[in-house]
Amino acid sequence: MPLVPASEPARRVALFFTEREPPAPAPQTVLACRAVPGHSLGLAEVLRARRSVRTFAPTELSEDDVHFVLDAAYAADRRMWPATAHGDPGLTLVLAAFAVAGRPTGLYLAEASRGSLVSVPCPPRVPTELRACADAPALILVCGDVDRASTVAESGYGALLVRAGALGHAAWLGALARGLAGFPDGASRPAITSALRAVRPGLRHLFTVAIGHPVTP
Repeated sequence: MPLVPASEPARRVALFFTEREPPAPAPQTVLACRAVPGHSLGLAEVLRARRSVRTFAPTELSEDDVHFVLDAAYAADRRMWPATAHGDPGLTLVLAAFAVAGRPTGLYLAEASRGSLVSVPCPPRVPTELRACADAPALILVCGDVDRASTVAESGYGALLVRAGALGHAAWLGALARGLAGFPDGASRPAITSALRAVRPGLRHLFTVAIGHPVTP
């Protein structure tokens, strides 16, 4: 995934959540995600919390929590990779919900343009296998179309992996800005790819971010 330049970490991370170039780095710079009006978290707090957390509190995520993370990730992708300059490789986020208020356990396709969550039919073993990999209330699955990616970039699959990693990292930062915890996982899982291709041919699972509420000391 793209690395944050050592000379300006605050400016680059802030770009995930703001539409304009932020001012010079300052300890109290604020990250504001527009998915939930008025919700913000200090940049210094987000940077301090940016660590892999694999143990989560037994608390459900709300729909607002989920949409906050999804919207933040998609917004960051649009800012970092404008379609007019980089094309659209067909990256899509999929929610694997295990403990999300009002949603049965399963996979949900998250459309960037509508913000809706569409249920993805899949064998019961798929969510079960995912839950065994990460004991989190939800997973954000970054998926992409390899064939489509090869038409918008010469490097094809390599460029798709870079963008998938960046999108996953943006989702992780969005979770931290929301006050959640999580960890990224770069492994792809064929079972997810098989389930998604029944809904949208060509989609392949590329990257995962587990999210949930942190355990209170």
